[in-house]
Amino acid sequence: MKIALCDDERFWIDELYSLLEEYHTLRHIDCYITVFSSNTELLKSQNKYDIIFMDYKMDELNGIETSRKIRMQNNDCAIIFVSSYPDIAIDTFDVSAYRFLIKPINKDKLFKSLDDYRKQTESDNFIVIKNRDNKKIIRASEVIFCEAVDKHTLLHTVNETVEILKNIKEVEKLLTKEIFFRCHKAYIVSFIHIKSFDNSCIIMDNGEKVYVSRNNLTAFKTTFQEYILKYNMGRI
Repeated sequence: MKIALCDDERFWIDELYSLLEEYHTLRHIDCYITVFSSNTELLKSQNKYDIIFMDYKMDELNGIETSRKIRMQNNDCAIIFVSSYPDIAIDTFDVSAYRFLIKPINKDKLFKSLDDYRKQTESDNFIVIKNRDNKKIIRASEVIFCEAVDKHTLLHTVNETVEILKNIKEVEKLLTKEIFFRCHKAYIVSFIHIKSFDNSCIIMDNGEKVYVSRNNLTAFKTTFQEYILKYNMGRI
């Protein structure tokens, strides 16, 4: 894993670096770690990282502003915020933070975050889409939501929108129920890409709005909460 550490306090950098080395030894996972003492240094880097550990409060740009700039170049990296201010955890959802860890760092929560990341990336399955003249392969994790249009379905992904010559019920069978949920007769959402929701709609991390039906609202809230507990323990 290519990992970046960004914090302007050397004490916390050294602590996190030591824990990552311990993780590398225990799990036998190659970890290539690069240290940055400022957001500016990180943003100047031409390298793409799998995971970025980011302090929320630094002397220059704060972690949220830095993450927005990172997302413009690398939407796939997992950003883990490390902070002494737990009350700002909710703000990190705006940049699709993978986790939120509180200083001093809890080793068990850190290791679980890394284990969860590895499981997610290693188990990411592919969807094979057959259209009239070709086949297209899409990572399930890249699908933001599916939309029924007449008898066909549009897959809105992080890179493009793809039309499938199947109805949404057939598409639903291709998707794992742990990550995807049929929230409306016309929509299936990916829990990975949910930014916020209320009692009538869900806002995805690409800014688009998806409707949730009244009949499905309770089941959606319950299933999404189960997803958060299973995959995102350690966010707060």
